[in-house]
Formats: sequence, structure tokens, C-alpha cells
Amino acid sequence: VGKYDATTGAPINTNFISGLNFPVGLALADKDNTLFVANQGNGAVGKYDATTGRVINASFVTVSPSPYSVAVSGNTLFVASFPGGGTLGVYNATTGKVIHTPFPKLVAPVALTVFHPVFDVPRLYVLEEVNGTVRVYNATTGAAINLSFIKDVVRPYVSFAALPVFGGKGNLFLADGVTGTVNKYNAITGAAIRANFITGLNAPLG
Repeated sequence: VGKYDATTGAPINTNFISGLNFPVGLALADKDNTLFVANQGNGAVGKYDATTGRVINASFVTVSPSPYSVAVSGNTLFVASFPGGGTLGVYNATTGKVIHTPFPKLVAPVALTVFHPVFDVPRLYVLEEVNGTVRVYNATTGAAINLSFIKDVVRPYVSFAALPVFGGKGNLFLADGVTGTVNKYNAITGAAIRANFITGLNAPLG
């Protein structure tokens, strides 16, 4: 995992975290400045110091068959398992203990993100790669909010992010690895804001 200046793009440490086995997902917990890394080759989610890269626990959560994406909301860690499992696990982000598994069995959850709109419950967005659908759940209870929030996305690849802005609104960006584009959606309504928001990419994954 490399670390770069978010303003200039200049490298800070290109080997910030090393010795991983096919890392496929990252999630930052601002609460205690920890970075979670989905390490698919080892079937585990590791926990690291986001400032120094120091290993806190390389096998913080073990996942079968393998973790594919992670997201953090407060002290809750969400881990999507794919391929071969289609599960969404919920863990205590401090202890790693399983909290609950209220979410239904999924087919191919390849990306997760959490959004906290003002005057609303925290929302967990789950991208199902097989059917190209973004589903939305209550991140606290696991209750479904919208199982067809965004439909018929053309082969959405691996990762996406909801970015909150003033007033509780937000934008949801989806990377499409086939068309080499990033598309922009309203994170509250699911309405498309701008298709082909970024173009000319080569198989963007996150």
C-alpha cells in the first residue's frame, strides 16, 4: 500500500505497508486513525496505523473464502466476501468481534461504502457486480432501504465512494472497468448526475 500527498500526488511512502498478499480494499477509520486492508490472498482483514503504517494486527478479521471490500462506520467494520461466498460480515472495529449478520446473502458484493447524510440514518452502499446493482441498507440495523438504488450499471468494477458535501447531500462515484469511465450519481436519490464524468481510463478499479 503506497501513501501519497492528497493535494499534489507526490509520494510520501510508496511502501507504506508491505508484505501483503493481493490487497483489494482499504477503509480508513478516522476515530482512531487506523487503516483496514482487505488482504485477499491471506483471507484476512489487517489493521494498521494510518500515520506510520505500523502493523496493529495483520489478521484482525479472518474471512472465508476471502475478503474483497471493507468499509467503516463509527466503530463498525463491514467486510464483503467474494468470490465463492457472497457474504457481508459485520464486526466491532476495535475488537474484531462479530456484531451481527443481518444482511441477506448476496451474490457478488465487490464494493462497500458508508455515507452519513444529515438528518438520516448512516447508509451502507453495496455494489453487486453480477447484476450491476447498487443496494442501500441501514448501516446500523441492516434493514434494506433500497435494493435497486442504481440498476443496470455496465460491469461496475470493484470500488466506489460516497463523498458528503455541505447540507448532507453527496455524490456517489462508480468506476466502470469495461468502458474506462467514472460515473457520478446522487447519493440520496440514486439519480444519475453525469455519465462519463471521467473518461479515457484503462480498467479503473477504485
